[in-house]
Amino acid sequence: MPRARHQVSTRGSRLRGLSRAARSTTISGSADASPLGGTLLGAGGLVRAYGDAVRAGLEVTGTLRRTLVREHLLDLDHTDAGRIESELRSRGIAVLDTAYGAQVTLRLGVPPDQEARLATVLAELTAGTAETTVAGERWVDSLDA
Repeated sequence: MPRARHQVSTRGSRLRGLSRAARSTTISGSADASPLGGTLLGAGGLVRAYGDAVRAGLEVTGTLRRTLVREHLLDLDHTDAGRIESELRSRGIAVLDTAYGAQVTLRLGVPPDQEARLATVLAELTAGTAETTVAGERWVDSLDA
């Protein structure tokens, strides 16, 4: 396919402050090709085509949701930590971090309106022996399904 060479000049445009090299650039490309397979589109068609591509990309990748959560620290014995962490995750409670020391400390992220649910779940899993300490708030990202 023949290659066309075009000189791009920005003389008279808003780009006067750019260096001489940036103002005059050689571009090589196909003489009749466009980014959309050679189809010539007007401004509206190009906007629709790129909009469709963005929509398709978002459908595949999903949407990121950012939620404010209250952080709770939960100290557990090593013998119980794995089982309780697994149960918390399976019930939709976010385990943000796990630290191992003399005890295992789980950092849990719970929306403020679900703290009562956290207390109920922990009471069920630990026979009422577990207590959490509020450690602050932070934003947590998750993908929408």
